[in-house]
Formats: sequence, structure tokens, C-alpha cells
Amino acid sequence: VLISAPSAPSGVTFNSDALTQLDTQANGSCDAHIWYRVAPDVATGDIVVSFSGSTAVNVSAVSMYNVDQSTPFGTAVKGTGTFGTAEPSLDVTTTYGDLVFDVVATEAGITSSAPGEGQTEIRDNVTGGHNVIITSRKYAESTTTTMSHDLAGSGTPDWAHIAVGVKAAASGGAVNILL
Repeated sequence: VLISAPSAPSGVTFNSDALTQLDTQANGSCDAHIWYRVAPDVATGDIVVSFSGSTAVNVSAVSMYNVDQSTPFGTAVKGTGTFGTAEPSLDVTTTYGDLVFDVVATEAGITSSAPGEGQTEIRDNVTGGHNVIITSRKYAESTTTTMSHDLAGSGTPDWAHIAVGVKAAASGGAVNILL
């Protein structure tokens, strides 16, 4: 579950089962978060994101299969910046075939985005409002995979970026994604 919010969630559940927070990155009033659950229920259920108070939030859910159940992720990489001085770009240490995904959270002022070379956009909620969320994915083809986004907008909104590789199960085959 990929989240953009101005504060950290106090918890995330799917079908009433708790998820684990993989990582978070904050910058100004925008936070990027990644939460996950290994071997979730095979069911149609609700994802509930809880906060200690009322807040605006953007959430994107991704379901993956053929993932290593004991070590599902590589090391997450994080970055921050301000529009006009830097673009979101992270180099993730990967193994050939990892499915690398990322989330960028931004403050108001970003009006459009384009994913970097070879990336497929999962979600782009760039409405010019607060808590913009941009997510993408890409299969690793080497030991370093770059995840980047070209932002457009006005002002100097801050952004926060997290990227991580998802490891394939030892039985072989690629990590696959269901959207």
C-alpha cells in the first residue's frame, strides 16, 4: 500500500489484518509511506488507513504474486527535494528481475508528472491539490535500477520519494503485479 499524507498513519489494515510499515520519508508537509503484508487473505476486503487525527490522504494499493515470502524486499532508498531545484530520482540496488516500485508524495503546486525511462505508471493523482501521489514500477535489468519522475508545476513544493525492489520467489519466475 503506497500512501501520500501530511503525517504518518497510525496503522494500516487489509481485511482487518494489520500491515507492516516498510519505510517512510517526510519532507515539509508531505510524507511518502510504504506498507505491506506477506501472504494476505485471498479476498475482496477493505484497506483501512488510520491516523490520530483528521487529514487528507492519497492511497494506492498493489497486489503482487510470486514474491519471496521470507525476504520480500531489498533495501528501500529514500530522497527528498524541492521542485525547481531537484527532480525525484533514486538508484535502487537490485537483482536482475526484481520488480522495483516507488512512491512520490508532493505538496500542492505539482500539476503533472512523467515517469522515468522504462517505468510504467501505476497511479498519478496530480490534481494540483495537496497530498499528490505518483507511483510507478519497472523490472530491474542490472544491479542498479533508477526510479525517477519529471515533475511540472509552479512554486516550490517539497517532495518525498521512496523506491524498493521486490524479490521473486526462489521457485523461479518474475514477480507479477495485479492492479
